[in-house]
Amino acid sequence: MGSISAISDKQSPQVHVLYIGPDVEAVRNLIESPKPHDPISPTITLESDMLNACRALERRQSALILLDMDIPEGIGFQRLNMLGDVCPETPIVCLVTGEASFIAQEALLKGAQDYLIKDETNWNLLLHTIRHVLDRWNATAYLRKQKKELVGLRQEYQAILRSTPNGLCMLNPDWSIRWANYSMYRLLDVGAPETMDLTGQSFAIFFKRQADFEQYCALARQGVRMQGIDDRQWRLYRLDGTPFYAHLSIVRLDPAQTDPGYAITISDITDNVNANEQLRQTKEKLQIVYDGMVDGLIIADCETRQFYQVNDAICRMLGYTREEMHRLSVDKIHPPSELPNVIKMFEIIKTGKIDYIHELPCLHKDGRICYMDLGAKLIQYNDRLCSIGFFRDLTALVEAEKKLRFSEERLRLLVEQIPAIIWTTGRDLTLQSIQGVGLKSIGLETQPFLGKPLRVFIRNFLANPAKGALNLGKSSKPSHDEEKLIAATKNAIEGKRDSLEIFIRPDTYFHVCVEPLRDSDGAIKGTMALSLDVSERKRLMTALIQEERLAAIGGAMDSIAHCMKNLITIQNNGIGLLKTAMDGSNWAPAALAHEMLNKSSRRLSLLLMNMMDYSQIREITKEEIQIPALLQDVIKHFEFSIMSLAEESTARTAPHDVQFVSRVEKGAEVHILDSQRVFRALLNLGNNAIDAMPKGGTLTLTAERISPQDERLLALPPDSGIQQAESYLMIAVSDTGIGIPQEIQKKIFDPFFTNKGSKGTGLGLASVKQLIADHGGAISVESKPGAGSVFRIFLP
Repeated sequence: MGSISAISDKQSPQVHVLYIGPDVEAVRNLIESPKPHDPISPTITLESDMLNACRALERRQSALILLDMDIPEGIGFQRLNMLGDVCPETPIVCLVTGEASFIAQEALLKGAQDYLIKDETNWNLLLHTIRHVLDRWNATAYLRKQKKELVGLRQEYQAILRSTPNGLCMLNPDWSIRWANYSMYRLLDVGAPETMDLTGQSFAIFFKRQADFEQYCALARQGVRMQGIDDRQWRLYRLDGTPFYAHLSIVRLDPAQTDPGYAITISDITDNVNANEQLRQTKEKLQIVYDGMVDGLIIADCETRQFYQVNDAICRMLGYTREEMHRLSVDKIHPPSELPNVIKMFEIIKTGKIDYIHELPCLHKDGRICYMDLGAKLIQYNDRLCSIGFFRDLTALVEAEKKLRFSEERLRLLVEQIPAIIWTTGRDLTLQSIQGVGLKSIGLETQPFLGKPLRVFIRNFLANPAKGALNLGKSSKPSHDEEKLIAATKNAIEGKRDSLEIFIRPDTYFHVCVEPLRDSDGAIKGTMALSLDVSERKRLMTALIQEERLAAIGGAMDSIAHCMKNLITIQNNGIGLLKTAMDGSNWAPAALAHEMLNKSSRRLSLLLMNMMDYSQIREITKEEIQIPALLQDVIKHFEFSIMSLAEESTARTAPHDVQFVSRVEKGAEVHILDSQRVFRALLNLGNNAIDAMPKGGTLTLTAERISPQDERLLALPPDSGIQQAESYLMIAVSDTGIGIPQEIQKKIFDPFFTNKGSKGTGLGLASVKQLIADHGGAISVESKPGAGSVFRIFLP
């Protein structure tokens, strides 16, 4: 707000005074013209705003501040504190009213140097007060500086005592605590050190047992007496019983030993002790690993190539003791021809790179060559640049590889000689390799199929390409055998082994075995298939089986001839009845004659068909068949011919005495099979069922799709011969007849076994079993006397 100067002609000390307060005009009116006897010549700056006053102090240092305290309560003291922080080296004189002298007293306590009562102050009093305050302020400047430094030192000392992690403690002659710093409290009680008071307590509070405390005191006194200071490590305890390791340093408070008190410093070294213990344990573990390593280890000087350190493993590999190895160098454990490679490796290692040599020849103590993998890198050892090398003995592996290569060569020669085809695929069923003499027998070569989908090769494998060009494109409809081979390959990808027999062309059969192809870790990486030409074996077995069957039929000709004789007798009787009816013009016997002739001819036809089915080996012709229609055809046949299937006219079963039921479950409507053969099998089973119901009953035909885990399928004997498949068609033929005794059930499928006496040949169920086996299926029977029978056919 401006400055007012009062300067006399006589030279007086000139000072700058800053007034801060609301009564600017009153102070302005207080100022008088300078006089010769004035003690000082002040220049007064008047400011009513505290912010402007602080700015004025920043621009110009004032010798003294007049602070008007005649303002609302509290604000004056806030200004006083603020000025003490902003300009601590400037004295302050407070202006107060007469009735507010208590404010002046409190201001003096808070740092003001003097005060004036506004109503009693004149210009002369103001000048003398300013001069008196400045003289006193200047006289005490050194003391203030010393006090400030002392306060700073005290604060620093207190900060050090409080912040140092070491505990400091003064002990009386009786080892009671005279004084302790904050860290000493914290060492004793980590949780709440502020709530404790150690003064007067025995230093034994840090010890768990009195004997330990007394032992430490004796050792500490002896150390101080002998050396003036005692340093040692000890295990102390906190109030909660938690132990900690400490370093204790104790000296006498009075070096002249007139005062027997002690000063002790305690450092918590638990972390250091634990770290050293962990380091010791780590060293022990490393030593165990070092001594127990399977791989050999050598530390060698990069310049001299002398060995500094070796482990037991490398000593065993090379046949030396440790003492002998320490006297050797790198040059002594390698053949001379390999030294250039080893020296080159050292040069590479010096550059800081890691080098690796595969199957490095090394010299054993006995002179033989052993092979090792070597990996090496640069390290600092005993202040020398060294190479640390890790050796893995490959001698056994190298020998095994030699034997493997020899075995592979023998296997290759073997594969080239046997009539087989071997192929491998990836997980995506892409053909990766194919070889074998069997390729020539079917007119195929390797090259066109490599990298192609497996299905392309299988299509040509099955299509007899010797008669036509290769088919490397898409096929309109895959064959049944093609789908079986693809399914077997997919099963191998899932870890399942599968085998099947396929027909290539007339007189050419291959037995194919497909299994997973695994990598060194055991993971499936593809498939491998071995396809062996079994055509000659198949031909010989077929001839043998046919010969055995013909021999069996020849051995049972008496039974067959007797059965045929009975049928011919019935035919002759029918012809006689027919002649009698014609001669006497009586047509009543003609119906019976027709019935007898029809019955015997059907029986004779079925007998001949069973003999042919059993005695001859024929190729099955599979096609997609509607199962409901097949079962209906069987039932229609029974309904049409039931009269002629009766054994005798007196015990004949009328058509309405037998009920026929057929049922096809969902999923079993379609199946690939030889319909004629399955029809004859069901016909034989149905005839037997009708024979087992002389008084009538129900004949039921059911079909359903079952899984390989179905309990009825699992109940088959191990030698049933059924082929593996993803699912099966099960056809059940059940009746409500007299049943089959348990002791007979095991024999009913044997050729020429019959329990019908002269009325049966024993070929019916035998031919049924053979027909089902030709499909790769099986048949089972479940029956109890008086409770009927169930025959189940399982077709893959």
